[in-house]
Formats: sequence, C-alpha cells, structure tokens
Amino acid sequence: MPSVVVDMDVVFEAFIRNVLREHAITNGWSATVLDGNKEGQKDLYNQKPSPQATPDIVVRSSDGQTALIVEIKNVPVKKASTRDAVHQAVTYALSYRAKRVVLVHPRGRIQASGVRYVGDIRDISVYQYRFDLDADDLVGAANDFGQEIALLLSS
Repeated sequence: MPSVVVDMDVVFEAFIRNVLREHAITNGWSATVLDGNKEGQKDLYNQKPSPQATPDIVVRSSDGQTALIVEIKNVPVKKASTRDAVHQAVTYALSYRAKRVVLVHPRGRIQASGVRYVGDIRDISVYQYRFDLDADDLVGAANDFGQEIALLLSS
C-alpha cells in the first residue's frame, strides 16, 4: 500500500481560512476573506523589484482597504507567538497598511481558547487567537472564531 503524506500546516491553514470565509458569507460581511497566497497577494515593497507579500489571510473591507491580516501557525504556544511569527505578521500589516493582525494557533491542553490582545507596535494592534481543535463542538468553536474576528473588524 502506498504511503500518504499530509502537511498539517497546510491543512490547518486551509481549515482556518475556510472557517472564516464561511462565517463571513453566512453572516453577510461586507468584507472579503482572501487567500494571501493567491488572490490576496501583493508586492511586499512599495517599489519594484519586490518579492510577493503572501499572508495566510487578507480581510479586505468593501472600500478596498485591508482591514485585517491573519497569520496561521500550526504550533501551540504557551504564552506568546514567536518573535519571528510576530515580525512576519507585522511586516505584512505594514505592507498592506492594515491596523490589526491576528496570529492563529491551535489551543494547547491547558490554555483557554479565544482571542487575546498582545500589544501594539506603533499603530498596529497584535492579537493572538487560540483555536480549540479538540472542542466537543467544532462547529461552535468555528462560529466563536468567526464572531471574535467580526468583533475585531467592527471595533
């Protein structure tokens, strides 16, 4: 029998993106949830030549502005995202001129799920979301995630 290799980083990223897209559509958001590796990518720098900026999720408001950048890291955290993860997310936020960024991680065993404000870097607010993949009600956990992101977008 042939082996099957599954890249769980790709699976987790696609799951979170699809959860957010579905929540946005179901709840009639005026914002659009884009895949930063595809239709949501742009030049990282203001001038060419430039590598592409490819955040995991770009949430674009109806006026064309980027309301939120979401970076997905398939690594549970104890307290905070790694500095490298924060650097990446804030760099994307600067490039897209977004005022908020969320780093999404799976919830660890003893952690509470949900959103947590981490701090501000200049005028960019950094948040962390711990998604409970082991929830008894995964649909409810997905809905909670969508609602928390909606609250960030509305504030």
